[in-house]
Amino acid sequence: MTQVDFEVERTEEGEFLRRRSQGAVVAHQLLDVEILYLLSGKPESVHGIARSLASTFGLSETATTLFARTAFLKSEGLLQVISSSAMDGDRSAECYTITPLGIENLSSWIDTLAEITLTMQLGTSEKLALAE
Repeated sequence: MTQVDFEVERTEEGEFLRRRSQGAVVAHQLLDVEILYLLSGKPESVHGIARSLASTFGLSETATTLFARTAFLKSEGLLQVISSSAMDGDRSAECYTITPLGIENLSSWIDTLAEITLTMQLGTSEKLALAE
């Protein structure tokens, strides 16, 4: 389950501001990528997404978290609702599909993650070589 951490700052005026921590931002971005990836295969309801996250990635996310993330992705134009009828045994659930903009973003995020992974692998290889 994604845990959202907040950082609290105090302004010069003495007011408190609550901001999501960098870790929470990254966790949401990764969850967004996973949701878009799953929806690139077939449309799903939020409950279907939860089942697919569990079976594909071993993640257990609450419906509340997934409703919030799908609403955000929809507001960004990355997902769209294609029906409100029953699908995959879900009762009258909205079903989401990825938009062309969502596919574009997913592709970009996958490329970025691949670069990060490669950089981490090369960095680890270099450290191992230096240790020998």
